[in-house]
Amino acid sequence: MEETEEAKIAIGRLVIKGRLKMGYKAQAPFATFADVDLKTLRSLETGQRAPRDGTRSKVEAALGWREGVITEVLDHYEIIPPDALTLEYMTQGPRKSVSRAADLTDEELIGELAYRLRSRTQKSPF
Repeated sequence: MEETEEAKIAIGRLVIKGRLKMGYKAQAPFATFADVDLKTLRSLETGQRAPRDGTRSKVEAALGWREGVITEVLDHYEIIPPDALTLEYMTQGPRKSVSRAADLTDEELIGELAYRLRSRTQKSPF
């Protein structure tokens, strides 16, 4: 299985977990709450396709995830292993700078690297 496919499936599983954690056992009420099409939510949860920007933003907001975290995971799947993704990873805010990488868990180190890469690419004019 291709790594980007694994990332989409991992995101889909986390959307399901997040939806269930919020008390939405069925997809339709959550799709209404998130203001997304039910068919789109189904394809997201099954990992069939990555959401477009508008859908991504709505789902992230509805689940209380960090803005842009889905794109972060899909763009950096090679350094953020899908099996390391958790609801906590999706919701945590940017970390304060850490001076010693040895003080971080593997998941925290991966998250820190992804955050720094995202920050660097947003600042770069190239």
